[in-house]
Amino acid sequence: MHALSFLSTFSLVAVIATASKPDIKVPKCPAKVSTTFTTQIPSGTACPQTKVELCYTNTELSLVFVALGEKNDYYDPKQTTNDNIWEYEVMEAFIYKGSDDPQTYFEYEVSPNNVTFNAFIFNPSRMRKANMPLDHAYIAEPFSDGFTINSVG
Repeated sequence: MHALSFLSTFSLVAVIATASKPDIKVPKCPAKVSTTFTTQIPSGTACPQTKVELCYTNTELSLVFVALGEKNDYYDPKQTTNDNIWEYEVMEAFIYKGSDDPQTYFEYEVSPNNVTFNAFIFNPSRMRKANMPLDHAYIAEPFSDGFTINSVG
């Protein structure tokens, strides 16, 4: 299980995308919403069942990822913050305030060994099309900025 809390500078009515539910409206804590999925985005390839519970306060967004049926923890122990951890196993959230198809969103990923990828993504094509801009604004020191993570193996 991976639990994540991070500080936000804006009031959240966040939307998380999953394969089965494109938008999830996140309630204010202590209420929570949860969803499960068994396919990877965007490929639709099967993956072990994953559950995520979400809620927000005035200062943080809480995501609790639970990997159900995961048999391996496949990661590169040499990787550090904002490396290409998505090349291995990760839990990830694409966070955006609103319900349309965003050009800019926050991407958060966590690997089984608590390495994170944290970046605001600018992707006006909404796909990775050739000759179209794609940019990142990395959060280089997530833990110094108030992000917390708690993994239970």
